[in-house]
This record gives sequence, structure tokens and C-alpha cells, in this order.
Amino acid sequence: MPQSPYILGGDFITNIALGIPENEVDLQRIDEVIAKAQLIDLVRAMPDGLHTDLSNFGSRLSGGEKQRLALARALYTNPSLLIIDEGTSALDGRTEFEVTRAILGLRNTLTIIVIAHRLASIKEADQIFLLDKGHLIASGDFKTLRESSKEFQEQVSYMNLD
Repeated sequence: MPQSPYILGGDFITNIALGIPENEVDLQRIDEVIAKAQLIDLVRAMPDGLHTDLSNFGSRLSGGEKQRLALARALYTNPSLLIIDEGTSALDGRTEFEVTRAILGLRNTLTIIVIAHRLASIKEADQIFLLDKGHLIASGDFKTLRESSKEFQEQVSYMNLD
């Protein structure tokens, strides 16, 4: 899942089942990933639901809506591994919370690797690897790192996560 997802011309189905021929799209799977990505309310609010042309609405989607659409796209193929690269870096606090909540809802269903600078995005991670200039300097869950790593403690303080 990229940091800045691209929204294609076409409807939600085209954007989620990216590259899948129209006659092979699994609409039940579309419904499942829309629910997992917490997009149901957005789709319902659109004039033509799933069939709303996003070339007209893509520019009006918020950053969080685009991120959740990218999450639905990433989930459509039922991956066992999901890599999220700075998935919440450009979002405001409320939207970051919503996207993070959608990601946390996937726990225990697949392996998720989150690359992030903002610690709020990874606060609930099972395992955090703290890197400095490409070198691993500490690892553990949030609480463990907060207690054992000076560098991590500084980041927590800078981001007001005390």
C-alpha cells in the first residue's frame, strides 16, 4: 500500500480490482474489502454507490478516503503479507486514527509490515524495529522500547505520545 495512492478513472470496482478483467471481478470480495477498509459509508454516500465514476470524485476524496481505497485494493487479492509504506504520513490526526483502526482490524488475518516515522501509526504493533541510518538499534513492542531505548523515548517525547 503506497504512501500516495493513485485513483484511476472509473468506479470503485475498477479501482479496487485493479487489473482484473471486469467479467472476472468478484463482487462479494469487493464488498468484503470495502468493509475491512471501512469504506462502506463513503460508498453509500456516493450517487451511484460502487458504480460512481471516481474520475469525477477522486480529486474530492480526502487523504484518508484515498488511503482506505488503497487498502481495499491491496486486500482484494487476499494477500498473506501487506506492506504499508508511510500509509498515514500525510493525514491529520483524526484520519490517521481511522486508517490505523482499519489496519488494526486486519490483525490475526495476515502479516502486516508498516513503515512509519509517525509513532502513532505503530503504537499498537506487536513488534517494532527501530532503525537509524539503515541499522537496527532496538526492537520490541511500544512499551518495551519506551522503557529500554533512549532514541525511542526521545521520539515518543517529540511526538507528544507520553
